[in-house]
Amino acid sequence: MNQVKKISLRAEKKSGKANALRQNGQVPAIVYGPKHKPTAISIDKIDLQKAYEIAGRSRLIDLEIDDEAKKVLIYDLQFDPVSDEILHVDFYAVRMDQEIHTDIPLRLIGESKAVKDLGGSLLEEKDSLEIECLPQDLIDEIEIDISVLDDFDKVIKVSDLDIPSNVKVLDEPEQLIALVQKPRSEEELAELEEKPEEDVEGVEVEEKGKEEEEEEGETPAESESAPETPTEKQK
Repeated sequence: MNQVKKISLRAEKKSGKANALRQNGQVPAIVYGPKHKPTAISIDKIDLQKAYEIAGRSRLIDLEIDDEAKKVLIYDLQFDPVSDEILHVDFYAVRMDQEIHTDIPLRLIGESKAVKDLGGSLLEEKDSLEIECLPQDLIDEIEIDISVLDDFDKVIKVSDLDIPSNVKVLDEPEQLIALVQKPRSEEELAELEEKPEEDVEGVEVEEKGKEEEEEEGETPAESESAPETPTEKQK
């Protein structure tokens, strides 16, 4: 289980047209949090990408804004659908004396005998853990040794994880994380390859019934009521 690495990022208080900032190699962003007024900032695109690759959404970043230091988490990101570049980022300024609620990545390590020797398929049911803790107690990730999965009856659950006592896990203890599925038998594979026969006669009867109903009464379009007008979400 790795400890948190110190990650620093420098930003400037700057607002303006987002496209103009991006053309200058900057990413528009906002930082907010408890007792922190939302502040528009800009960050060097390359520096932000490097910080995100290390920090993800679960590690603290030392964000320096015009000589003012803040401990923040990356809360939300917007990506370009084509280039996958970061278009905008939200930072959450944490209070070191207040617990935070976040997700910690799970990483499977080791080798399963049930996969290697028995031909099973490893199933990862969950790739992150929902936790609460003080910011200084955050952990990078949780490593899970799958060598305990040496037969098809073994499973790894949330309750099996080695979690520091100062970190509160919010997931259900019995929730599955990983298991190994038995290889399919020849009979099961044959059944999967068989295509179900279409009930042509049943389809024809159903279509004929619909036609008779439309002739007797109004069309479906006429019977539908007008959709409700969506209301604005309360802020």
